[in-house]
Amino acid sequence: AAGLGRGCYKIDSNPGAALDLAPASVTASNVFPSCFIFSGTTTAVSLTNCRSSKFYIGKEEAMQHGGVRRFTFINDAGADVTITAARGGAVATYVLDQKSAVQAYCYSGSSGADDM
Repeated sequence: AAGLGRGCYKIDSNPGAALDLAPASVTASNVFPSCFIFSGTTTAVSLTNCRSSKFYIGKEEAMQHGGVRRFTFINDAGADVTITAARGGAVATYVLDQKSAVQAYCYSGSSGADDM
């Protein structure tokens, strides 16, 4: 099933969504998958804590990733979507054209900073 924890997470009509990829309390219902679909009037998404992100691996189990994690972003919205994420202590911005998709990688290296 799509949604938090597995499948693709759909962000529908949220013009400025902010997603913390490493919630303090992890359950199968609050762990983001590695796929996001933007729809409706979504125009901007901000991602934080990719370095410490958790992923869902079983019925009630989530693990923190280490190394490299691949994310897929699909824009089914009626407009371009601006994605911002941490990159080596700075902020990286990517504009995803409407009706298109892109993949990004998060590296949890030894620097202590997110890299997407």
